[in-house]
Amino acid sequence: MKPAYILMLGRAVTQHNTEYQHSVKNDWRLLGTMLLWTLPVVALMLLQKDLGTTLVFLAIFSGVVLVSGITWKIIAPVAGVAAAVGGSAILLVTQSWGRQLLSTVGFKAYQFARIDSWLNPSGNTTGDSFQLWQSMKAIGSGQLTGKGFNHLQVVVPVQESDMVFSAIGEAFGFIGAAGLILLYFLLIYQMIRVIFDTKMSFTPTSQPV
Repeated sequence: MKPAYILMLGRAVTQHNTEYQHSVKNDWRLLGTMLLWTLPVVALMLLQKDLGTTLVFLAIFSGVVLVSGITWKIIAPVAGVAAAVGGSAILLVTQSWGRQLLSTVGFKAYQFARIDSWLNPSGNTTGDSFQLWQSMKAIGSGQLTGKGFNHLQVVVPVQESDMVFSAIGEAFGFIGAAGLILLYFLLIYQMIRVIFDTKMSFTPTSQPV
């Protein structure tokens, strides 16, 4: 679904930008079109109670909005409202009455636990924060040069999945971890160059009005 969603948003943006010139009114229309394509996806994710994947799709949506040409007169206030809502939600999690309020709108216990682990990784190292805490220990134990390939000693549950970076840090240390991050930066830089250098697009249907 993710590749299909990206292609669909790309097509919607290209078609709109071909038919209309950028203005506040036309950009709101484009944003509305993108939201209409996004709502069914988000609804299906919420029905599956998969908040993590929902956030991934919202991140994709935000990225496409940034490169779509929509004016910052729209992006800036919308981003400000989103940041305020997210910050307020995090603050509410830290208060007992806030948790009760969020529970009434659908927040689950495991979601509170994940935020707690993020805010205080050392708060419950034998429970909800165990994997996060162990991954931090593994990265730290690698020190500068690491313990060597396949010489992992710190137990990290499901290390080959979300916590694979802890294996890199433990095996190859700060130097290896920093090298990996540098490779990612180079990859992302190259992707951005390709995005802005390419002249290919979806077939236009008409001229801007």
